[in-house]
Amino acid sequence: MAVLAVDGGVVLYIRSRQVVLYTHRIHTVSTETEKRMGDTMFKQVEADALRQGTLLPSAHPAALLVKKNLDWGYAVIKIEVMNAAVLPGGKILVSTGLLSLIDHKDELAAVLGHEAGHVVARHSVRSPA
Repeated sequence: MAVLAVDGGVVLYIRSRQVVLYTHRIHTVSTETEKRMGDTMFKQVEADALRQGTLLPSAHPAALLVKKNLDWGYAVIKIEVMNAAVLPGGKILVSTGLLSLIDHKDELAAVLGHEAGHVVARHSVRSPA
């Protein structure tokens, strides 16, 4: 029975393997699962920020600046930490601390481009090398 379980696990692993287009890294998490993970995580982070009073309204100038020309989920969190991050499936988080350092929209574009690179490479679900 143990042999069947191991064999079944190996078959499942092999069938779920995916090779990322540009990096050729192997992932064992489907894009559908990755999207569900990201949606769940994003909703949780957004709910936590809303509950703590740190989520900026979608009409806030900083939120509009980040949202511009993006189809992915986004949120601006009112914290002094200077950071941006992306969750699985393209959910982008930007702190007001980071925005306070940005003098030009081009600088924000560079940060968001960096985060988008993580999405394209699917870093949030990559298998250990």
